[in-house]
Amino acid sequence: MIAMHPEAVAGDPASVRWVVAQAPAGNGPVTAVPEPLAGLVADGTITALQLLPGAVLVTLGPGRSWRAEGARVRSALHAALEQPQAWRAGAAEVSVEEITAVLAGPAGDVVRAHGGAVWVAGVHAGVVDLELSGACDGCPASGLTISTTLAAAIRRAVPGVVDVRLIESRRPAFVSLGALLRRGPQ
Repeated sequence: MIAMHPEAVAGDPASVRWVVAQAPAGNGPVTAVPEPLAGLVADGTITALQLLPGAVLVTLGPGRSWRAEGARVRSALHAALEQPQAWRAGAAEVSVEEITAVLAGPAGDVVRAHGGAVWVAGVHAGVVDLELSGACDGCPASGLTISTTLAAAIRRAVPGVVDVRLIESRRPAFVSLGALLRRGPQ
């Protein structure tokens, strides 16, 4: 068994730095890991893994806690560390087309059902920048929609995605004629 211990990450209760005696080779965002750790990434328990010198940084998904998930993550990490050759780190190439295809499906339906639209503003080094428009632009719940629905769907479908961010809309504001007619005279 590989020796390891957890360290809290200041200011980030969702992340733990696991100091390991024998970290897999590489540095940066993890793009591939063996089972059972891969399963925890696929089901959204873990949203980010990063190789650091002598450590693995693990970030839990929204609504998850280390109290509830810690033992399961630790066991999966132990098993995955036994297969260092199966780890891949560094930003994988992610295309705008791959992300757009995910957003065209059920994940994007959540935004469209609320009268909004979601666009890929850019992809660089595994980081996806999304832009919302319509009713979702400026909505107080937009950050939650990105983190719980869109980011999870994108990470499941597109290996190599390290982070999904919401950026401020650069598109001109649009109000549909139907919305204006429903609002009536001011």
